[in-house]
Amino acid sequence: MAVPEPTPAGPTPTGKEVRSPFDRAATVLAATALLLFPTVGVLAKHGMSTIAIALAVLLILLLRRRGGYGPGQGLIAGAWRAVRVPMLTAGGLMVLSFIHLAVGPDSRGCDEALAEAAPAVVLLIALVGVSGVLAFDRPVLRRALFIGLAVGMIVAAVELLADAPIHRLLEGRSPDEPVGLSRYNRGVITLGFLGVAMIGALCLARRWPLAAGLAVAVLAVTLLSVTQAALLAVVVAALTAALALRWEQATRWGLVVAVSAGTLAAPWLAPVAYDLAEPRRADIGLANQHRFELWDHAAALARERPLTGWGIDGFNRRPIAPERLERAVKMTKPETHPHNASLQLWVEGGVLAVALGIGFLVSVALAIGRLAAEVRPWATALMAACMAPVLVSLGLWQVTYLAMVAMTVFAFQILRDPEPETAP
Repeated sequence: MAVPEPTPAGPTPTGKEVRSPFDRAATVLAATALLLFPTVGVLAKHGMSTIAIALAVLLILLLRRRGGYGPGQGLIAGAWRAVRVPMLTAGGLMVLSFIHLAVGPDSRGCDEALAEAAPAVVLLIALVGVSGVLAFDRPVLRRALFIGLAVGMIVAAVELLADAPIHRLLEGRSPDEPVGLSRYNRGVITLGFLGVAMIGALCLARRWPLAAGLAVAVLAVTLLSVTQAALLAVVVAALTAALALRWEQATRWGLVVAVSAGTLAAPWLAPVAYDLAEPRRADIGLANQHRFELWDHAAALARERPLTGWGIDGFNRRPIAPERLERAVKMTKPETHPHNASLQLWVEGGVLAVALGIGFLVSVALAIGRLAAEVRPWATALMAACMAPVLVSLGLWQVTYLAMVAMTVFAFQILRDPEPETAP
């Protein structure tokens, strides 16, 4: 079947934009995803990965139908150029995990985790690449994300303040059945991520009152929740943006150097942090005490096998030394991940995985450096925000986390160019 020639996008003599049916369809798909994603994140965190992966697949198919593989089109090539280095470094981590699965005597049981993570990594990085080659209607998408964030924050506030009434209704739970507020952690983090992307887009479009109002709303919802990771992401983004607006290049590369140095030293820093935190258990709280205990255990595993690691999902499959269990207050069994991306790289893939992880971070920083000068501070702030939770809480290969980051970068990519008449 012949592929119809796409209608060229661009200004007409009247000044209005003419878009092909494929670009209009891409706008509808993206707008629907941006409308739903914040609220789905609050109410059903695993639904976020479904939305992000479905959007990636549909946009790739749409790009193919639009003529992305046709002679002279160059659309697929453009998408690949945008993400080839991150894709190759992430692919290297996947290959390393496949090798562990094939030859590692201690890698039994990690095939399920790898089968889930590998295609998600590829598709979600591809989503970012596709965002740069389809002609989206940006004003429509700004409105969609703004409305989606508003609805998501209202839902989050209702759930957090009124003891989860919507969740109880949807799940058929009785009023006296307890609902832990921690179930909203990833949803609130998602609101923070997308909020930073939207605030950056509004500032670039000179919509200062809307940007300020959204910043206050995001901070308020974050403070209502019990997740310190969301608050950390928002505060880190704000501080990074403030510095980057004055010294963007120094801020961006200073962030890369700090995270890279911390990652390289993590197996030796974690026990020191544990020793310092232990006498202050009452002050730091049980959740933070648990983090220090997990990090100490992960550091011990990393030092035990620094060259090769233990394979993906290795942290969950390695027993905790009896002396560590005896010392621990909160840690009683292995967890699915060490709640620290730096230590997770060491435990799962050793020094080669750490090198690939740092390479991925450097590639992102280089990509930001190729953006327009006025965009870079906001992109640097977004990079800092997305890194913060995975360094203290989330798992590196959790598909929900990957979806949160991919949708946030996708949103920023398609919203960031200021255009006239962009009020939500």
